[in-house]
Amino acid sequence: MARVYKVLLYLLLALVVTVFLGLLWIRYQFATLDTDGSELPAHFSALPQLPPFAAESREPCTDVHPLKRAFFGELHVHTAASYDSAAFGNVATPEAAYRFARGGELSLRLRSDGDRADTEIPSVRLSRPLDFAAVTDHAENMATVSLCLDPSAAGYSSLPCRVYRGDIQLPVDDSLQPLMRLVSFAILGTQRSARLCGPDGSACLEATRSGWLQAQRAAEEAYDRSADCSFTSFVAYEYSLAEQGSNLHRNVIFANATVPPVPVSAQDTDQPEKLWGWLKAQCNDSPTGCEALAIPHNS
Repeated sequence: MARVYKVLLYLLLALVVTVFLGLLWIRYQFATLDTDGSELPAHFSALPQLPPFAAESREPCTDVHPLKRAFFGELHVHTAASYDSAAFGNVATPEAAYRFARGGELSLRLRSDGDRADTEIPSVRLSRPLDFAAVTDHAENMATVSLCLDPSAAGYSSLPCRVYRGDIQLPVDDSLQPLMRLVSFAILGTQRSARLCGPDGSACLEATRSGWLQAQRAAEEAYDRSADCSFTSFVAYEYSLAEQGSNLHRNVIFANATVPPVPVSAQDTDQPEKLWGWLKAQCNDSPTGCEALAIPHNS
């Protein structure tokens, strides 16, 4: 009896140690960077500038109606660069989104479809091209998708990335797996992943710069600078603050191609007043030519 008791005691001890180590491992995998958001980091003081690929002029429009003309467009578009959109399988790029807005065809292929040739992938097209559009991917996780899908990234093998990619399937119904992928980073709230971003956050900063530059390039390529003036694309992003389950998001729309080198997100500050102050100082009140507005949406 004493021997059985001792074995049970050892098993219980082993279980406790295993659980303890497991919790430490999970804590390490989901560790966040220590930022209070009270002051914006120094790199946000860099002045807005025109990217090297932006055209500095355009032809005068031949069809001008200064009064009483309605334009139809979309100022809230997410692509595969947004972690929530990508979690549900979206593989459309900003370039594809603008082509669709201009009347082009958009494939409804999902990431899970891969390169399968045995299934016909449907496509869609608008009945009438839009007059304007803005791709507004989430600034908070511009880095998440690119780093989690890049095998050379230091955080590629982290638990959040493995869950996000679907390498690890949680024990729920298949229809709920996209939500699990979404939660893998949503649970971090306004904090950045230390495993993904590195101890100083530089990996995420550089990935965000790269994603932001791609968004600018896509908007520039879609903009119709001919005399037809048939389509206007806006450089834009979404500031996605979610406090206590409430979505207090803002779509930040820039009037032209002169924009800040990196967007302020809710991970940089959870105070919308800081966002407005930054836009005012860096754009609307600056001599750089940058102009911006923030449109709220709370759905």
